[in-house]
Amino acid sequence: MTAVYNFITAHQTTSALVGYFLFANFVSSLPSPSNTSGGFYKWFFAFSSGLGAALPRLLPKLRLPVDPTAGSPTYFAKPNGESKEAPKTV
Repeated sequence: MTAVYNFITAHQTTSALVGYFLFANFVSSLPSPSNTSGGFYKWFFAFSSGLGAALPRLLPKLRLPVDPTAGSPTYFAKPNGESKEAPKTV
């Protein structure tokens, strides 16, 4: 279980996308409630459908902390810990 936790914390973006993909597929596979469905299922269906519809609108508005040095081709780190921007190319 520790390996799974370490993987999730090391790959948060990937884990979030996989989790969202699984949740979206779960919500889309729920059958619509019928007249004979219980009250809890009707509530659960409405809640999960609402949450599934709200997440795509919410995700672009989140300002997630991003490491500016990660994967940037215009950022170079010096061996002594200082950093500088890459020279501009024309």
